Parts: sequence; C-alpha cells; structure tokens
Amino acid sequence: MALVARNTLAGGRSAGLRTATGTLLGLSIHAGAALVGLSVVIAASATAFNMVKLAGAAYLIWLGLETLWTTRKRDVLDVSRSPSLPRVAAAPLVQGILTNVLNPKLAVFFLSFLPQFVDPSMPATPQILLLASTFIAMGAIWLVLYVVAIDQLSGVLTRPAVKRWLDRVIGTTLVALGIRLAIGETD
Repeated sequence: MALVARNTLAGGRSAGLRTATGTLLGLSIHAGAALVGLSVVIAASATAFNMVKLAGAAYLIWLGLETLWTTRKRDVLDVSRSPSLPRVAAAPLVQGILTNVLNPKLAVFFLSFLPQFVDPSMPATPQILLLASTFIAMGAIWLVLYVVAIDQLSGVLTRPAVKRWLDRVIGTTLVALGIRLAIGETD
C-alpha cells in the first residue's frame, strides 16, 4: 500500500496502476508457485524462507531509504513530477512485482490459508486457481480504487509541505516494515 501510494504521488495514476499491476503479478507468481509446489519448498526450508525474507526486507528498506533520501534532497520545490527527471516506465511495475515476490509470507499464505477452502473430494488445482484468482481480483479492485483515490487527492497530497510529510511517513513505514520482516519470527 505504501509503495502504491508513493508511486501514485510521484508518477500519477499511471505509475500507481503499474505498481498495483506489479503487486498483482507478484501474487500470481506466488499462486503459481504454490500450484507447482515451489512454495512448499520455501515454507519447508528455513534457509530458503530466510533468504527470501531477508531479500524482501532489504528491498523494502532500500525503497524506504530511497524515498527518505529523495525527500531530503527535495527542498521547498516539488520536483517529483518534473518532466526533466528521467523516468523508467517499467520501474513501478518491477517494484510491485519484487515487493510481493520477495515476501515469503505470501508463499505461506497460499500454502496454509487457501487449502483450507479446498474440497478434498474434488480436484484441487481448479479450486486453488479459483480461490487465488478471487483473491487477486479482490486485490485488483481494491488497488485500482486506492490509486484513483490517491490520484484524485494528489492536488492536496502533492503540495510541497504535505508531500514532504507523506514521503517521510511512507519512507519510514517501508524501512520499518523491512526491519520488521528481517527480525520477525518465521512462523
């Protein structure tokens, strides 16, 4: 959510939607991995789980620090939407994908939560696909509404003082989430 908000405010609705798409693709990768059993390996292997967890934590901390650094470099002038700044169109999409793919708790979610709703008397694969698709569709609806709302409020949210405050909160939140993921329990 923090990354989607950050990218929406920095790059507009398009960047927010690309970030949301990336997070949904990340969910799809976890759903696919659960179907083929890769998530079982990550969940069963403490080493693999911790490697993914630490990579995800490092990535969140890096995104947070990048946000804080940008805030620090920006004075009163808001340069976040300046056309002179180079932009990589795929960056929000890749950020969204990496944020979810590097979250081992999503692998555990797809392995532990969704199977509770699978009827053992019927083939599991179509049921898991339906459940995962429903989860991803609900996420898509929520994220699109979230991006649109943030974009609609961007006139207020991108005022220099408000933008600096939001960037600091978002950057700090991303760093805190990364630290929490890094030192958190693996259960």
